[in-house]
Amino acid sequence: MAVNYNLSGFTNGSAYGYFYSNDLVVVNIIEGGQYVSIVNTLTTTSNLRTNIDSEDAGAVLTELSGLYYVKYSISTQQNNSDNFEIAISINDDAPLENTKCVFNSKQNDEYTTTSSCIIKLNSSGLLRLKIKNLTDNSNISIQDINITLIRVGDVSSNNTFASGDACTNLRYSGTDNFSFAEADVFYPFAFQLDEYNNKQILSPSNNIKIIQNGFYLIDWNISCSGASNQDLQMGLMFNGNSTTNILPYPRQKFQLKGGSLFQSGFTSIINLKTDDQIYFALANNTSASGNAKFESFSAVVIRVGNI
Repeated sequence: MAVNYNLSGFTNGSAYGYFYSNDLVVVNIIEGGQYVSIVNTLTTTSNLRTNIDSEDAGAVLTELSGLYYVKYSISTQQNNSDNFEIAISINDDAPLENTKCVFNSKQNDEYTTTSSCIIKLNSSGLLRLKIKNLTDNSNISIQDINITLIRVGDVSSNNTFASGDACTNLRYSGTDNFSFAEADVFYPFAFQLDEYNNKQILSPSNNIKIIQNGFYLIDWNISCSGASNQDLQMGLMFNGNSTTNILPYPRQKFQLKGGSLFQSGFTSIINLKTDDQIYFALANNTSASGNAKFESFSAVVIRVGNI
């Protein structure tokens, strides 16, 4: 993605970077449900970054304007079992809506949270992870932070297919329950998806529609709660939203242990052609009566190569 895979070029060049921290950081939560910066020392090496650098206090600095694919993961630990929200802030402004991810700290256990998004960054844009406690004012310990940024498109005022780059970020921010008529059957996600930083990919009815032939990366992450110990499975439907349209891959199973908030997701690459449509789908492998409630839903789609 960073070099645009011979798709006729980014006008301002490529940019990418990988940054990590293995240090244990205790985040002191502020009363009133406010976001707190995750302050740590991010490490990288010169051969793992171009036109992106790390700053003090856990921030990443971009040198080129553009649309960036951002993938992050953190490991957390807490004595309680609180719900937290993590998000990305640019230049210490309010966290961006499409970067928010909700997770549960899982009492006395280490828990890994991961999410992805597409954000618009200007040169000298300062990216920082922030977190807040949605349950109470208890602190949380964070270790093993990983952040990857890849510049995937130019920022332009028009939406014509000029340079070959194509991407979109879809997010659901509602609280509706997702129900199942039958067990072991995939059902399409039918709630309204908000669109962020779209370029050359359509979203006509809570799905994605392709404009240009190519290989597409699909990165889908969800956080949901529901009936205790239900086994759920994520999948994709191709050119239709009936059970016969479900793809054999990618799929991802997870369990709602105790009914508490749980996170899952997958990343894949799919060969798609003009007017192909992809629907996001979910199946309950335990019971038709076990509903799921989404706390966060984010899907990233990026064209990464020619067919």
